[in-house]
Amino acid sequence: MSIVVGVDGSETSQEALRWASAEARRSGDTLVLIYSFVPPSWQSPPMATAACDEEAMDAEARRGAERRLEEITTAAAPLLEGVAVERATVPERQAARAILESAGPKDTIVVGSRGLGGFQGLLLGSVSQHVLHHAEGPVVVVRPARPAR
Repeated sequence: MSIVVGVDGSETSQEALRWASAEARRSGDTLVLIYSFVPPSWQSPPMATAACDEEAMDAEARRGAERRLEEITTAAAPLLEGVAVERATVPERQAARAILESAGPKDTIVVGSRGLGGFQGLLLGSVSQHVLHHAEGPVVVVRPARPAR
């Protein structure tokens, strides 16, 4: 079994990664970090013109996503010590779909309550809400840490 966590670098994504890494350490499960991105050739209307090389643009977008996932992983290195970690950058328009398709029915999915999208006042973001409604297995939605009063 695995613990699949969606990461995007947001505060709640970092909290989700913190929770998931502690659970992976406790359970011995593999931690799978998922970072989704949209290749430029998928943009509507397409960003690429006849003068642009769509394959090169998509390859650069993938390299950028891989660099971002590496940054997130490096920043979380103390949390990941002693945990088996797999990472994947997934080309997908919907981050929720990338997370759901990366998890099996016995895997636990962990997401932050809100990511880098807008609408900061919402209790749940669209990704966490979609994952909650469509996951086959257990889901943990992690809220941001609250400052001490």
